[in-house]
Amino acid sequence: MAVVIGWGPQGERGRVAASGDRFHRVPVGHLPAFAASAPSWVQRAYLFAAGQPEVLRHIPCYCGLEGIGHRHNGDCYVQARHFDGKVTFTSYSAT
Repeated sequence: MAVVIGWGPQGERGRVAASGDRFHRVPVGHLPAFAASAPSWVQRAYLFAAGQPEVLRHIPCYCGLEGIGHRHNGDCYVQARHFDGKVTFTSYSAT
């Protein structure tokens, strides 16, 4: 079950799952809130994951989350891509 937390421009900076994983939906080219204060190399990795999904589909996932559906490295950064051009990022790679 996710809990909505109140931060960000429209009052939704993201949501937090019971496991503690955070999710944030933003336009492609923007950073999720949890990566905004991360080191620059983490920020670049998130931006790359959003903009180059076809590349990360060819890199295996080694985070150990195959049991929840991780198929490739892109799943460590992006939970979903939306028709409105936004991306829901996961906090797996920022923590």
